[in-house]
Amino acid sequence: MNFEYKIINYNDFISDDNSSHDLNIGQSFELKKEKEISKLAEKRLDKLGKEGWELITIVNNKLFLKRAT
Repeated sequence: MNFEYKIINYNDFISDDNSSHDLNIGQSFELKKEKEISKLAEKRLDKLGKEGWELITIVNNKLFLKRAT
């Protein structure tokens, strides 16, 4: 069996083109942002999974994925 591999930078993976760069200080904002990032990551991993990609590991903020060809 042959595999295809993909490496994605974590910061690129979780970046949201619609994200705001306003400075907001407060724990509740940080928790909300963390939950948003988690949901975004889940959604993107689900999409990659439907395309046949399997997450192998995360090393140095890089996601390593593979899928059968």
